[in-house]
Amino acid sequence: MAALAGTPLREKSVHQDLLTPPVALPPLQLLSVCPAELFIDWHLMSYLQRQYRASLTTQPGSRYLLIQTGADCSPGPGCGQINPPQSKQYRLYDCGD
Repeated sequence: MAALAGTPLREKSVHQDLLTPPVALPPLQLLSVCPAELFIDWHLMSYLQRQYRASLTTQPGSRYLLIQTGADCSPGPGCGQINPPQSKQYRLYDCGD
């Protein structure tokens, strides 16, 4: 296991889109998710907990918004993408002031 530390095992898209390189996400943040099914994506949640100590919510209004590609939702005005623009499965937005 030590030899595999830091390598993408199951969720390669999470590593590529959100963890490598790490996004500028302060620790202990609450991320609104869309679609709501991301809230129970335990692999995604565990990676975000380990890397950023972040929690997920289905309620809108958090400063950070995580959208899965293809979901029927869009960030509001004033939101800027903070993960790499070439991300394939996840888009992470900062909608703060």
